[in-house]
Amino acid sequence: MPTGGFLGYAPATRGTGNAGANSIFLTSLVAQRSGSAVTLLLDAPSATASTTFKALIYDSAHSVLLASSAQVNAIGANYNRIALTTPLSLVAGTTYYIGYVCSTSLPVTTSASGGPSSWLVSGGQSVASPANPLVGGAINANSLMMALELDGTSAAGFGYSLDQGSGVTLSASNTVATYPGGTTARQGARSVVTKVSGTGKWYAEVIAGGTLNSNVGIGITTANWPTGDAGAGWAGTTAHSYVSFLLPTGTLQGAAGTTALGLTYVSGDVIGVAYDATANLVWFNKNGGSFFGASSTAGNPAAGTGGAAFQGTQWPVTVAGSTGATATAAVLTLRDTAGALQYTPPSGFTVWSPATYPAPAAALRRRVMVVG
Repeated sequence: MPTGGFLGYAPATRGTGNAGANSIFLTSLVAQRSGSAVTLLLDAPSATASTTFKALIYDSAHSVLLASSAQVNAIGANYNRIALTTPLSLVAGTTYYIGYVCSTSLPVTTSASGGPSSWLVSGGQSVASPANPLVGGAINANSLMMALELDGTSAAGFGYSLDQGSGVTLSASNTVATYPGGTTARQGARSVVTKVSGTGKWYAEVIAGGTLNSNVGIGITTANWPTGDAGAGWAGTTAHSYVSFLLPTGTLQGAAGTTALGLTYVSGDVIGVAYDATANLVWFNKNGGSFFGASSTAGNPAAGTGGAAFQGTQWPVTVAGSTGATATAAVLTLRDTAGALQYTPPSGFTVWSPATYPAPAAALRRRVMVVG
């Protein structure tokens, strides 16, 4: 699924919030990149079969209604993808308030600690005609688990999406992400092609290059993982997202903790990432060797053994790289098409992107196709 990328928020500990009937619930979101928002993604712990609901985007003062969806008559458990009636042009660095109005008391996934600020208007609101301007309301401690999907109609269908961290530069048809050094801000980049848990087995490779440190991570994330450090509650690597990152130290970093795999890597190594979306498991290998995920004992993706558990919700999953909390001048090259892979995927696994990589010039082939 090619997209233009995602801007979002995912809590470290999923809780349940509830705005009450005929209420508006909004969470602030700082746009990491400019782009055209086309869809709101919302997480709900359970389905609500009969309701009226509308996704909303307000300005930085949670006052002016900038965009909304058509009226929705049911909300599903976990991942909900709700299209905006008209795309909204986002400006990097600008704060938007993203959320919903609902006619019933709707359980939603929230976080009560460390998240962006929220705004709640309790009762008296209309789903058919949301308030514009929005008057009244109060700060709320809970933050919605959500994301905005950006327009990807011009995307090539492979490589990194254009919602990379502000200090990251993309090159070689957006397959090479070059990270800045000399800053402590977290920076990340992720694939333009996403997968949804439930069906399929997928494989991609990332070449580790440049200057690496113990905080660099290569792996997979959900679409609401922030690619840049945008302030309190936006710790991009682990604290507020579903992630499964292999660090150069051989440690697997997940949202819930770390696992020592012993699979260390240095600049020039090729990290294979195998994601079983049916079983919600992930494995890593180095330079075509054995796969690891759950422990330092080798597993087998083809047999479904030894994989690390990943999120079981229906949020889209991306291949991603991050510098972590201490930035370094890493260079991470994403290979997600058949023509760019160096190693054969595990039996039963399909290359991450079905797109065809273009025939590059000789200089580009040296960058993308050759290690070292």
